[in-house]
Amino acid sequence: MSNSTLQVDSHFDSTTLRVGASATGVFRMASLEIWPELSFSFAKSRVNTQVVAAQAYGLTANNLSLAGGNVEMTQLMFMPQIKWPLGDGRDGAAVANFALSPRLTCRATRGVGDGRDCGTGAALGYSAASGNGLTLFNATVEFDNVADTKNGSLTLNIEHNF
Repeated sequence: MSNSTLQVDSHFDSTTLRVGASATGVFRMASLEIWPELSFSFAKSRVNTQVVAAQAYGLTANNLSLAGGNVEMTQLMFMPQIKWPLGDGRDGAAVANFALSPRLTCRATRGVGDGRDCGTGAALGYSAASGNGLTLFNATVEFDNVADTKNGSLTLNIEHNF
């Protein structure tokens, strides 16, 4: 990193551990299915001490360091996914599903900016398979609002097998 006065150079190593688990089931009803899911995840990142070299005003310092530290995040999420079938695949017809997934997420962070927050989110999804099963299409829109963090995503996937 540099500008006209200061030039700073650094290298550092970091390690991250992530583990998670989820449990789900299926409740079948006449015209829809409910797939409740409870998931848990834990992540820990460690940034070792960073060696820093700096130059400014003709002076050089190669003996600087910056302590990295640790950051941990624990997350618990409950998401009941509701699926509506839009085709049954009879007589070579396409099979499709529409899904709505509201969710409640709680996070705890330790390290820089400790905190505990809960928030809500949702996902809308559509998936379809051609009658012969060779073409698959998936689309998902997701949004989450936990504490001051808002995340959104759009995923499109088309697959054709030969």
